[in-house]
Amino acid sequence: MNTAVAHSIKRRRPRGMDFNVPRFALYGERGGPETVLLHIEDVQDRSRQYNWEIDAHVHNSLYQIICVTSGTLQVALDEQRIAPHVPTIVAVPPGVVHAFHFGPDTRGYVLSLSARWLATGKLDELGEAMRALFAKPRVMEMASQEHTMERVQGLLHELMAEFRQPDGANSPVAGWLARSIVWRLAQPCAREQMDLHREYRYHAVFSDFRDLIEQHYLEHWPLGKYAQSLNLSVERLNRLCRQHAGVSAFELVQDRLIHEACRRLIYIVVPVTQLAYELGFADPGYFCRFFKRRTGCTPNEYRSKHASEDRQGARA
Repeated sequence: MNTAVAHSIKRRRPRGMDFNVPRFALYGERGGPETVLLHIEDVQDRSRQYNWEIDAHVHNSLYQIICVTSGTLQVALDEQRIAPHVPTIVAVPPGVVHAFHFGPDTRGYVLSLSARWLATGKLDELGEAMRALFAKPRVMEMASQEHTMERVQGLLHELMAEFRQPDGANSPVAGWLARSIVWRLAQPCAREQMDLHREYRYHAVFSDFRDLIEQHYLEHWPLGKYAQSLNLSVERLNRLCRQHAGVSAFELVQDRLIHEACRRLIYIVVPVTQLAYELGFADPGYFCRFFKRRTGCTPNEYRSKHASEDRQGARA
């Protein structure tokens, strides 16, 4: 994968958003998750309206697959910025800050699926495929998987045609095609997670723990409270986390907190003191020590480093 930094992606403080990255149904469209069930569009349709720049934003309950078949693409996924070789697939789970810069000649598709869409069908094979594909943000270069790319591109083309029919978004054919796309793309991801799938029963509990972290990490829940919510002992919860993630439950909670701190330092222009309070720290000094212990640098040093990278990219 070409991991060259995509400097042209801008990290602007969004208008009207004081302390948060914008949250959309579809990019530029306000509304709750119920406003989108299944949606597909050409990459050109929306990016052309914004001069090929899709600024940093997040979706609460929306899974997205961006399939770029030709042209150029630069991607930001949280604090990572990548310029992959095309053709490529980008899989964005809910809650991930993402941004794109497309070349004017870029061609491809953007497929959006809501969590509610999952509930409309069986969750056996499809559920496993969704978990495999969206276990983390992914940028998948597809040059070495020509057969898979051809199949997925064909399915997306058919889905687009179906979607454009009257009431096409609600037809069973659209659902079948979308499920086929997810299943096809999940296969290489599933092979990477074979050990995880062999212990699927425990993975469901682990997923519940990750969901609880997402809901309560800003409240600084003690491990005992997480374990009690899952009807586990702290020792069993730790074993489960080491089995699935290779680290303790405490490390996972701390990683989520530091991940959010890094994200906000990059995308949100507020004083470190205020950011510390927003992250649930009563003492900003303790937050700075916590951050340095976890990252090796202070919050201001981290922010300055990324600002410097942006300035270098602007001069390039």
